[in-house]
Amino acid sequence: MERPRRGVPTGVGGVLGAVAVALALASCGGGGGRRGGPSNSSTTPPNGPTTGPSTTPSTASRPQPPGGSVAFTVAGVTLAEPGLRVLVSASGGTVQVVARGVSGVSNGVLVCPVEGAAGAPREGDCVVVENGRAVDLAVGVTSPGVLVRTPEGARGAPPRVAELTLIYVPDGDRITVLTPPTAPPQTPGDCHAGPCQTTFELSPTGSGTFVLEADGRGGRAQLTLDAGAPSGRSQVLSIVEGGGRLAIRSTLDGRSDARLTLRNQGETELPPLELTLSWPVRP
Repeated sequence: MERPRRGVPTGVGGVLGAVAVALALASCGGGGGRRGGPSNSSTTPPNGPTTGPSTTPSTASRPQPPGGSVAFTVAGVTLAEPGLRVLVSASGGTVQVVARGVSGVSNGVLVCPVEGAAGAPREGDCVVVENGRAVDLAVGVTSPGVLVRTPEGARGAPPRVAELTLIYVPDGDRITVLTPPTAPPQTPGDCHAGPCQTTFELSPTGSGTFVLEADGRGGRAQLTLDAGAPSGRSQVLSIVEGGGRLAIRSTLDGRSDARLTLRNQGETELPPLELTLSWPVRP
């Protein structure tokens, strides 16, 4: 297998190059088929949207992408095997990848282009994205995606990434995520932070209908959709929970970015989950 290339900020692609450098500086400054099965239990706020303290990472130091591009961020993900796979609707076949807050390994994370939800990674095109750095990745145009995993030869527990961001020019609103296994909370049913939780955010979020279809393989997954507010508190739009197929459909006003949070509320490791998202993009 060809030795992975070590990633550095490239500045290629005009708009995307500029935002990569900004993200890197901010980091340094801050330190498919469906499977069968019955539907599972779901809950929604009983009296309409509720508010509460936000449990998502602060975005104060995360620059907003310039006009024409979006940033999809996966926050607080532990890269247990088989890793994290994200497919996006990207124009031009190029995605910029930024890693911030990588812990557990000394040389960053390995990122490989993939074709589709089950396609094998193009090993010869894999790159190591170092902590706080950004790389341009040619992912193709038919089903552009990336696989993020532990670098070969790394020992010990799988690395954890505070923020993994994909920056791209959107050619649609569809995003597919195949999560790695998620660790259980110390107390079952009481996941509020740490390895039992991963957050997904698209910035800027547009107005329109948000649709989520989740295909689980057991365990007890909880998915919460919330939107930010000027007060810094979050407005919960919908919550679903279960171990198989889950769904959310909600209307976003586009005035604030929306977040989707995955929590493992079970007693054991949550198996990989396939999330199919239709996430409105702000024009």
